[in-house]
Amino acid sequence: VRTYKLSATPSVNSLVLFIAYLSRRLRSIDKVLSALAFHFKPLMSTWEKVRTHPRVLLALRGSLKLTAVPIKRSPPLLPSHLVSFATSTLASPSPSHDDILALAIAVIGFGALLRLGEMVEPSHLDDRDPRKYIKRTSAHLVELKEFHFHLPYHKADRSWRGSDVVIVAENSPPAFNLLGVVALYLRSRDRLHPSNPYLFIRADGSLPPRSWFVDRLRLHAPLVSGHGLRAGGATYLASIGTSASFIK
Repeated sequence: VRTYKLSATPSVNSLVLFIAYLSRRLRSIDKVLSALAFHFKPLMSTWEKVRTHPRVLLALRGSLKLTAVPIKRSPPLLPSHLVSFATSTLASPSPSHDDILALAIAVIGFGALLRLGEMVEPSHLDDRDPRKYIKRTSAHLVELKEFHFHLPYHKADRSWRGSDVVIVAENSPPAFNLLGVVALYLRSRDRLHPSNPYLFIRADGSLPPRSWFVDRLRLHAPLVSGHGLRAGGATYLASIGTSASFIK
């Protein structure tokens, strides 16, 4: 203010200059403006008019572009990755339960467009909520044609009622039927843990941790993380002509 001989009371011009000054020094300009609003709003009847002026909004938009950091997204899980995963797992005449579980998580995440966090145990204790874990009683397989289950409430569920999910065999990649893997997993799971309430269970009875699954996934898809399951399934559905409204 002293350097540029500006009034201490904000104006459109001084606020634009202030934003330009901060854009090279801070990334949280919105928080600074919120603090200014707390101070000036009771003193200035014109604060909202100044704060929402088109020039001020353009300055804010420009500062965000200057300080933006590219979002790193996981590449999608491709059908070829799934085929590699399945071929490796099922090559053994008697694959372990945990190997089948990891493959089933990949298959169900891909086929149902799920986030990995909806199928594994969260890393942080505060995020663990048994009410969000998919229940075995909600899941049923209709021959090898359809797999139904209920996904409890999740971050995209504004009604907090959860979602009924179905995977149909006709949406499987040409190389293999996704529901064949689901059937194999359910048989193994029900034999080992018939009384456990949760759908996804390791051989020792524990819930699968995120890192446990990602380590296994990356043996076949080195660059793919948990978000790649949902992205891969959506990409594949689009490639076979599924409507965007259905995928969404």
